[in-house]
Amino acid sequence: MNGSEGSVPHHINALAQRGTDPQQGGMIMFKLRQLTMMAAVFVLLIGTFSQASVGNTVQAQEEAVYDTIIRNGTIIDGSGQPQYDADIGLRNGVIAKIGDLENAAAEKEVDADGQFVTPGFIEIHSHASTSALQEAQSSLTQGVTTEILNVDGGGPTDLQERFDLEEEGLGINIGAHIGFNSVWEEVVGEEDRRATEDEISEMQGLITEGMEDGAFGVSAGLFYRPAYYATTEEVIDVVSAADDWRTYFQHHIRNENNDVVDATAETIEIGEEAGLVPHITHMKVMGPDNWGKSDETVGLIEEANDRGTYATADVYPYLRSQTGLTAIVPPWVEDGGWDAMLERFADPELRPQIEAEIEDIMHSRVEGPEDVYFPTRQMTLADYMDEGFNYTRDGQALLGFLNFDYDSDITFDIDEINVQDSEGNTAFDYDFTDSGEWESDSFEQLFSYPSDAVNYNVEDNVGKVEIDERMQGNASAYGKTTPVMDELENNSEAYMSFKVSDVGNNQRIRFWLQADDFSSGSSFPVNGYGIELHLGNDELTLYGREDGSSTNYGSVDADMTTDWHSLRVRVEDGQLMARLWNDESEEPQEWSMTADIPEPQEEEEQEELTAGETTMRILETEGSLRSIYNFGHEDDFERILNNPTTSIASDGGATTSSSTHPRRYGTQPRALGNYVREEGLLDWETMVQKMTGLPASTIGITDRGFIAEGMTADITIFDPDTVIDNATFDDPKQYADGIEHVLVNGEFAMENAELTGVQAGKALKRDANMPTRPMTTEAVDIENAGALYDMDEPNSATGAEIAFSLQQGEEDVEADGSFTVQDEEADLDFEATGFGKTQTADGWTSFTGRGLLNDDDERTFSVIIDENETGITDDRPTVTIQIEGEDEVRGFLGDAEPSSIDGMKELVDRFADEGEIEDEETARLLQTHLNTVGHYEESGDMDKAVKHMNSFKQLLDYQEAEGTISADAADALMTHADNLLEAWE
Repeated sequence: MNGSEGSVPHHINALAQRGTDPQQGGMIMFKLRQLTMMAAVFVLLIGTFSQASVGNTVQAQEEAVYDTIIRNGTIIDGSGQPQYDADIGLRNGVIAKIGDLENAAAEKEVDADGQFVTPGFIEIHSHASTSALQEAQSSLTQGVTTEILNVDGGGPTDLQERFDLEEEGLGINIGAHIGFNSVWEEVVGEEDRRATEDEISEMQGLITEGMEDGAFGVSAGLFYRPAYYATTEEVIDVVSAADDWRTYFQHHIRNENNDVVDATAETIEIGEEAGLVPHITHMKVMGPDNWGKSDETVGLIEEANDRGTYATADVYPYLRSQTGLTAIVPPWVEDGGWDAMLERFADPELRPQIEAEIEDIMHSRVEGPEDVYFPTRQMTLADYMDEGFNYTRDGQALLGFLNFDYDSDITFDIDEINVQDSEGNTAFDYDFTDSGEWESDSFEQLFSYPSDAVNYNVEDNVGKVEIDERMQGNASAYGKTTPVMDELENNSEAYMSFKVSDVGNNQRIRFWLQADDFSSGSSFPVNGYGIELHLGNDELTLYGREDGSSTNYGSVDADMTTDWHSLRVRVEDGQLMARLWNDESEEPQEWSMTADIPEPQEEEEQEELTAGETTMRILETEGSLRSIYNFGHEDDFERILNNPTTSIASDGGATTSSSTHPRRYGTQPRALGNYVREEGLLDWETMVQKMTGLPASTIGITDRGFIAEGMTADITIFDPDTVIDNATFDDPKQYADGIEHVLVNGEFAMENAELTGVQAGKALKRDANMPTRPMTTEAVDIENAGALYDMDEPNSATGAEIAFSLQQGEEDVEADGSFTVQDEEADLDFEATGFGKTQTADGWTSFTGRGLLNDDDERTFSVIIDENETGITDDRPTVTIQIEGEDEVRGFLGDAEPSSIDGMKELVDRFADEGEIEDEETARLLQTHLNTVGHYEESGDMDKAVKHMNSFKQLLDYQEAEGTISADAADALMTHADNLLEAWE
């Protein structure tokens, strides 16, 4: 039975269609087709199967054994529905059963009495340090189980670089966007100019590749140069390449202060015109002159939803933002990149203009320079204005490790580091003995650039710094660290015992004394004295640094080998000295090199500095320091948060840094503890929804974000009485309280508020049947039945047949109804015995649950039915079924596609591309015959059409016998020919 006759349109009954309320986008009209007779048979069978399975279901429940049972907890399921009490059984990384599991057993049990059990929190705006993702302590202590990278338009355009992180071990799950900024800079460059048509096409290709590789949408940050230079029309042209993917456009808007309303409107325009869901990320209103404008910006989102454009946002629960100091530099000054900016600073005619414009921009974001804070310096812009830039030579020790070589990595082994003051007192001493790691109490930062290029570890009582080879497009791969010590006055000495894994390559060590701090993005300090050991040139060089400028005091031969060596560096009474020797020898009496350095100057009378002048001097000497801007008003935050399509997102992500924004350690606990428990701004259910079900739906995830049977077991358990953030702006590296247990893919990543060390995280990819969508809040009533057809051979039934009928009320936490899958050839007979949450969107539905496989084996399952799956030209919906422990079941639902001449010609082309047809001549003969048949069919001369179709069949027989067409291809074409001949007769 090929289904070419007797089929009628089938629909899934909808109690309500998607309206103007973005929270009521759940009910839609499906236009699926069915075989009427088959549907009737299935409907009859459903009742029979339901009666027959009752005894088996009871028995399965009594004998059920789970990997983990969470008992006595209060579930907040992520949908926004009221909390309820129940046990949860987990098996194979999935939620297998929710209910009373008093009689069930498990390998591990958790008593969650008095605690909330929620889905793991989903962070959709993560700037995670990739090395921090391996442990992910800062994330797990906030209850976060998934982070989406490549935000603000950044990150690698080759997403495999992100997915490969799974091989190194992940404490949490990750996913990635494809970044517009990276695409633009890769193709157009740093200059302010228009893209050519060829460049637009190339950028569209990169966006498409990213989506095909599994991106969770397109991110952009038109606030940042050079993407800032792209016009609205150019952005639309480029990102519209993702239109078919039904995804979202996550955007750090061009302007969050004076032009915040226009910038919000632009984002919605880009989304609408490009066919993407517009999303305002870390939505805010900056600067006292703009406070209150959230009424307009949130109004624009509401208006978009009212006219049928689903629009979303995210927000973090802080009134201070973090970015670089160049955020207050005029865009025209940055045109051409960093060096071009510094040249404009140095122009005496331009400098006063730049100074004034910097101050204007600063005042549009904050009230004054005291509201611009540099966490790495623990100073404000106002502090710099007061203290000036005189270097007194008081400072500390700094270490940098660099790899400029494209072809080789390098390992630096360190046995001991010792620093003494001018009187010989020990200021710092560390020898790695009995230490399993570079301890944070002793080393203020363990920096890596790129973020995953440098690995710090300890083996056999030796500290190791392992640096990957330099990547194309990067200046180097490097690490740097700051020993924790008191600041030393004027004179000091440092000693280090070390060895290197190789010599002769362009790899270096830098060791500094009397240094204030590293320049931003550099292993040089702003001020300080020290050495550089160059392994490629085999030279030891003495350096001085003052106000960001370097002085080379000369070099000597280093005579380096891969043996253990010692290095001693001293700053004393106007001299810089260094001594390097092989540890097989005694320490020599003479210094390898000495140099005279300037004596500390008497402190000059401090000139009066403006905010604009101070900003330029910092950029000239210290780089674009990480900057925190005290920008906001609580009323704007509350208005943005209360928008029903606004998620919680940190704009942070996994980190180990002690000089960062506190949101990287406290976002979710702060939202819960402060804004729910203390302030009562939202209820628990709504706030949890904004961290789980809403962000999952926004980015298109289907198997996470809800506590429901059949969902992946990413779960957070927290104490509502104690959950709170502890991180502050002065001391951000303080982990949150109240997050008791976190499970990632069913495994305990955190237990009793302690990390377990388990790395259960996965690299997640978005599939073509995972659309961005509003949350399902309306009642659901859906049903369908039919055979599944092979997606490679669309007219061949797979042997699988499905039937489902589901109902879900507006306030239900789970669906009710029936679902069966049968395939006699595959010995598959599956019937659902319970359901999770049904999710629906336009032409799309997904549901999960549990059921019995072949009458006696309980398994979880998930189903996606999609009318509009990306890349599918067939009119029938696709069905994707995953039953626990079984191969995926996939196919078209409905009838076989009717045969046609055009369809046969497409098949010939496809078979030729796939190698099923041996050569071009064979394919040409087939196409010629089909063109002739089609000509007579169109003209109505059916006798000649029949005659030439029979001739086509004879040609197929001949070609198959000759071996120029495969038997499968010949059979498929023959079936279509017979179908058409039967229809014509």
